Amino acid sequence: MSSRKRMISGPPAPFYAYDTGDESDRAAVVQYQREQIAYLQELQTALTGLTTAVNVLNSDYFIEVARGNVANQTIVHKFGFNPSVGTTLVDVVYRNANIAWQTTASAVEAISSSTDDDGDPTSNTGAHTVTIQGLDENYNRASETVTLNGTAASAATTTTFIRIDRAFVATAGTYHGANAGTITIRDASAGATRATIPYNATKSIGYAQSQIAHYALATGKTAIVFHKDIVVDPAKSVNVFLRVAEGISDVNTPFTPARIKMAPANISTPIGGREDSPGLITGPADIWYSAYSTSSGTGVSCGFDILIFG
Repeated sequence: MSSRKRMISGPPAPFYAYDTGDESDRAAVVQYQREQIAYLQELQTALTGLTTAVNVLNSDYFIEVARGNVANQTIVHKFGFNPSVGTTLVDVVYRNANIAWQTTASAVEAISSSTDDDGDPTSNTGAHTVTIQGLDENYNRASETVTLNGTAASAATTTTFIRIDRAFVATAGTYHGANAGTITIRDASAGATRATIPYNATKSIGYAQSQIAHYALATGKTAIVFHKDIVVDPAKSVNVFLRVAEGISDVNTPFTPARIKMAPANISTPIGGREDSPGLITGPADIWYSAYSTSSGTGVSCGFDILIFG
């Protein structure tokens, strides 16, 4: 029986097989076809990656990171407000105290000034649950949600937090609802306050979100601050400081100091926008804003964006 010559094209060069009816010849043809399919699949993956890279180059890089199109990079937005900055340096956080710099981790609980902030029964109209975020005892990012119990403390978290940099209402009893009172996040068993979710009693507004101009960068991560927005009371002069403390897991002397990375001075009008990074920050680290004013009772708001690698 005469043989028929067939060409199977494909990289790296055409492959010629003779259909002689021999099983080994047919097996070689089938194997090559499989290799072709695998090659085309790899080529498609490579082209997809190239298309993504071109899109990143042709668009706003930070937007592409936020979209998830750049591997191993994320963006975090942080903001805080202090309504009563005075003539001494204070952190930009919505409570009458500076950020609590813990050196040992602890479980925390949540408690409200209102009985309506209660997840049981669910008919209550205020906040039902609160999510707490920060770093755990190993300086890794951690998040846990607790059910509120009104003016009594919630159950303690199973996570032990060395840092808390955000807390927010996760569920509420009304559509577009919020907290009905000030919610305090504190160390378990009525310990030290770690964060608050404000409530404006005059205007009956629950913020549903803490106001802490601080981010705790986890161990094994690096980051840059690339954007800021600072707003102060008009006709008042304010000095604002971006501060960074690296090596926060070292709790024995000598300590790594908290360094001032940016210090806009004598601010009386809003400033903001993208800017040159003050340098690469290596976790675990604290990144936060502090301020002082020429007069008491000055409102200061600070927001900033962080690009995180890893």
